[in-house]
Amino acid sequence: MFSKIKNIGWKQYRQDWLNLNTTLAVIIYAISAWGSITIIRLGTEKVNLGNEFTVILVWLVTLFPALLIIFVFGAYRGAYKGQMEIERSGVKILAWRRYALPMTILMSITTFFLAAFLYEDLANSEGLIDRGQFAFGTFEFPIYYGDTRIEIPSTIFWFAFLGYLITLTGVMLRRIVTNNLVPHFYLASSFRLIKSLLAAVLIVMALNGVPEIFPSSQIFQGYESKINLTLNPYYNILIAFVAGATADDIVGWIIYKVRKSIGRGEGESLSLSTIQGIDPTLEAYLHEEGIDSIQILATTPRKKIVAATNIADETIEDWQVQAEFLRNLESPEIATKFHRLGINELSDLDDLDVVKLSKALTSAGNKNYLENEEVFEVLINVLKNESKSKAG
Repeated sequence: MFSKIKNIGWKQYRQDWLNLNTTLAVIIYAISAWGSITIIRLGTEKVNLGNEFTVILVWLVTLFPALLIIFVFGAYRGAYKGQMEIERSGVKILAWRRYALPMTILMSITTFFLAAFLYEDLANSEGLIDRGQFAFGTFEFPIYYGDTRIEIPSTIFWFAFLGYLITLTGVMLRRIVTNNLVPHFYLASSFRLIKSLLAAVLIVMALNGVPEIFPSSQIFQGYESKINLTLNPYYNILIAFVAGATADDIVGWIIYKVRKSIGRGEGESLSLSTIQGIDPTLEAYLHEEGIDSIQILATTPRKKIVAATNIADETIEDWQVQAEFLRNLESPEIATKFHRLGINELSDLDDLDVVKLSKALTSAGNKNYLENEEVFEVLINVLKNESKSKAG
């Protein structure tokens, strides 16, 4: 009785959170859209642009990115549900309310940065529009280091943003194809935009501090402001673009090297997506229901998982059979070897020869440090004993 009350309480809490999630998303985007529209209008007023042009800019900055993000998710949601071979709660797994807040954060940050960049360029175009000129890339973003004023041209921000956008598009397409457009992707993409802009600025500043690396030049002379850079402007644009496109890879590489240097580069735990039939979207959904490891999936009563997720009973049963097998491995490398030989559950081992199987596992895969036949023989015998005890 107590467990039922507790379960109902948790479900009600989660339902309330999802409702609050949607409400917060609407409020946050309304505020960010209003702020961005105000910023753009202030910029267009400085150069006396007509209302028609202002409306176009507002559409491009505040509405187009938002509608594009929503459209992509809607298409992904429809395609994901269309690929389902068995009945399961696709509506629940891909509920708009679960994605609303992460998507809103990405839309708001993107809108804010675009509006801010555009305002600065419009503001610096004052007095130039009448002559048919536009100060794109010439505004100076001041950064102070002590008493030293460092000026960064807007081209650095624009091309870093362009590099980020191209990479984001590629990653999003890949995630759609692999059923991996999960809610936290939008949050990660939001922080990645900030990372990309900071990386571009810091790298350009650092390289401008060593003038012997590239030939020097001066650019944008003749305007009200004069920007002096050590690097050739084309180098700055290229560096900003590359930094914006690869900021995540650079940070990931640094983290990997640091982890490896302290002896933590190996030993990854098995993820739920190792199980045949669980894609990253389903994995994220199961995590939300408290099923975040192979061990928990294998030991949680099947009826409890079915009630929490609304996924078919036979599907959960199949996953748990695989989880029983995989939780004995504790190594992605070994699990991959077994998968390559078509062994996904304990019963697959029953009629197989230990010596032949251990040799096959040793040869499966090119790059792996687990090449000892004796190790595999012991493991297979342990797994066979596990299979017999389960059958008994």
